[in-house]
Amino acid sequence: MKKFIIKNCIFFSLLGVFFLGNYNLNRYFQSKHPVSLPQVDFLFLGDSHFERGINPSLIAKSANIAVQAEPYIATFHKLKLLLRQNPQIKTVLLSLSFSNLSELNEVEFFDSDFAQYIFRRYYPVWSLDDLNELKFDRQIYYSIFMRNMLLFPKKHHFSDFLGGFTEDRKTVDETKDKANLLKHFVRKGKALEVSKLSKAYLFKIVGLFKKNEAQLENLIVIIPPLHPKYLSSIPQNHLDSFNQTVKKLRESGVSVWDERALYGEDALFVDYDHLNSAGARLFSLEISKRLHSAP
Repeated sequence: MKKFIIKNCIFFSLLGVFFLGNYNLNRYFQSKHPVSLPQVDFLFLGDSHFERGINPSLIAKSANIAVQAEPYIATFHKLKLLLRQNPQIKTVLLSLSFSNLSELNEVEFFDSDFAQYIFRRYYPVWSLDDLNELKFDRQIYYSIFMRNMLLFPKKHHFSDFLGGFTEDRKTVDETKDKANLLKHFVRKGKALEVSKLSKAYLFKIVGLFKKNEAQLENLIVIIPPLHPKYLSSIPQNHLDSFNQTVKKLRESGVSVWDERALYGEDALFVDYDHLNSAGARLFSLEISKRLHSAP
């Protein structure tokens, strides 16, 4: 029995040394391989509205790092890291739509597939303290953290949270899209509320600019185009709260470009709340014109 205990102590001690060694090595790699962004004047970030809606090849001196389904709690920590590691960033353009302020952003963390998707991307910038306001399966977080930080050395930790433009040439499928029209406002038959947490993190993002972190000169919030059928289906409480948020942003000195009703043709949308490639081309050229004509 004594030999068994001694062997177990040795085994777990060696395992602890192994985990600690990998953790320290991965922290070293994180510090030595930061997220390096190109020298651009305009950085687009947010969720799938920019991922599908902003083609940076049509906007001079721009980069698009938007990621599908990125909640503002992720955008905040991602941007905070990027500003620290890339002081050359001057102007950030952030997507704001109704889905960004829906309770869906919190509810989805209960979904194991979504939780794995999001933690795989953002484990390098989140600690458990950062996630205290969220309810989620901590076992999923720990398993992903252990896999990436304790089990083996990994040189590049940050590449997964850098997205980009995704072309989609499909157009609105009325039968399919009508069934998903309320997906941001109703889940499993239950009405979703406006997310206080998402609104709080939106204004935390604004706070990064008010502190003049990384000598940022500008933040522009852009409300991307939405299909008329989507706009007419938004519940009144979400619409009122969204408009109040836009008003508060402007009162805080943030430039908000409201383009929600810019287009109405089915041919420009892949579904009721995302532009397709043709719509992205028009929208990107419009944004480019505004950016490069600004004083």
